[in-house]
Amino acid sequence: MQGFIASISATLLSASAFAQGGPPLAIDDPGTPGDGKWEINGALTTEITHSRQTYGLPALDFNYGLGERIQLKFESEGDLIRVLGEAIRYGVGYSKVGVKWRFVDEEKTGIAVSIYPQFRFNSPVAPADGNTKAPVQLLLPVEVFKNIKGFEVMGEAGINFISGQLPQLLYAFALGYQVSSRVEIMGELHGLARVDFHEDELEARVGARVTFSKRFKLLLSAGHTLRTPSGDEPGFTMYLGVQYTP
Repeated sequence: MQGFIASISATLLSASAFAQGGPPLAIDDPGTPGDGKWEINGALTTEITHSRQTYGLPALDFNYGLGERIQLKFESEGDLIRVLGEAIRYGVGYSKVGVKWRFVDEEKTGIAVSIYPQFRFNSPVAPADGNTKAPVQLLLPVEVFKNIKGFEVMGEAGINFISGQLPQLLYAFALGYQVSSRVEIMGELHGLARVDFHEDELEARVGARVTFSKRFKLLLSAGHTLRTPSGDEPGFTMYLGVQYTP
């Protein structure tokens, strides 16, 4: 009986541990929704610099579990852009599709590992920034997760191919902690660097998830850029959303 209880407890702990990556953070982890299950995130996102404000209204993220180790993803948002001295613009922002595959499980090896190819593109119809020929991007990251004495430790690294430009290197690190049965807190460093290392950006972000019920969670985070590419302004980011698991 004790072995059975321990087995169930380990499973629950493993499932909750995977909850730290993904919204409201930029980093992802190897967790998937589970076979036939949905995870839907809806949010207001904000990026603010001295001369420009961009709001994701709304930012929608749909995830579906295909088996226990595979996740299908579609993400899109409507963007409201306000530039100093210009009229406010609203239109369709980027869209993203992806497939995550967790090929190493923590229960068996003590560490979880996944790959998560994602294809990102701007809408050809009424983009908010007016650019119908924005470059498409192919992100090829690897995610790693381990639970260390109650702390969820995550790392992500990969390469982002951009049409007509030099690729970027992605790197990210995050820590999460379950404060109570309803509250998780987390923080991350998330960066992108051009492969020639002449341009890079780095953001620090802190966030939390608050469980309201079995199906609903509040997601919130705030961040600030620590380094920016030449010509870009430092800025503030915010994520405020709800996660629904039907």
